[in-house]
Amino acid sequence: MPSDCFWTFCRTFISIALEIADLVLDWDFYAEVVATKQESIQKAKDLHYAILAFAIFGTLTCVSSILIKIYCFWKKKDDTSVFVILSLISTWLEDFPQIILAMIVAFKSTELISDVQVIKAGYTIAEAFIQIIRLVWLFRVKKMCIKYCCCDCIGDDNEDENKSWIKRVIICDLFGQSILLLCAIILMVELQVDTFK
Repeated sequence: MPSDCFWTFCRTFISIALEIADLVLDWDFYAEVVATKQESIQKAKDLHYAILAFAIFGTLTCVSSILIKIYCFWKKKDDTSVFVILSLISTWLEDFPQIILAMIVAFKSTELISDVQVIKAGYTIAEAFIQIIRLVWLFRVKKMCIKYCCCDCIGDDNEDENKSWIKRVIICDLFGQSILLLCAIILMVELQVDTFK
C-alpha cells in the first residue's frame, strides 16, 4: 500500500535525522569541553578522553543504526528485533555513560560551558520520554508480533520464547530509559542553576 510505504519512509527519515542530530550534539559537546577556559574542566584530561571515547562509540552505533534502518526500509521489513537490541545497546553503553559524563562536567564547572549542554540535556529528556512511551507500547501489545529480519514470529514454533526474550530486552531498555530521563532532568536542573549563578 503506497500510504504505508510513505509513512514507513517518513518514520525512517525522521529516525535517521534524530540519530544524526544526536551525533552532532555528542561531538559538539566534546569540542566545547576541550575548548573551555574553565580550569577545573581543562585539567581533567581523563574526562576529555572519556567523552571522546563515547563520542566515537556513539558514531559507530549511529552508523550501524542508520545502515540497519535503511536496509530494513529497502527490504520492506517493519519492526525488527535488531532495533530493540540496538536501542538497548545505545541506551546502556552510549547514552547512559554520556549523560553521566555530562553531569560530571556540569557539577565540576562553575558556570555553563556552552548552550550545547542545555540543548543536549533537553534532547535527552525528549528522546527518553518518547522511547519510554514507545517501549511501553511495544510491551503492552497483546499479540506482541515483532517481525524479525530473518523470520516472522507468526506461526513460529518458538513464538512464546521469542516473545518472552524480546519482552525481557524491552523491560531492560525501559529501565535504562527511565534512569536516563531522571539523570537528564537532574542535569537540566544543574545547568539552570549554573546559568543563574
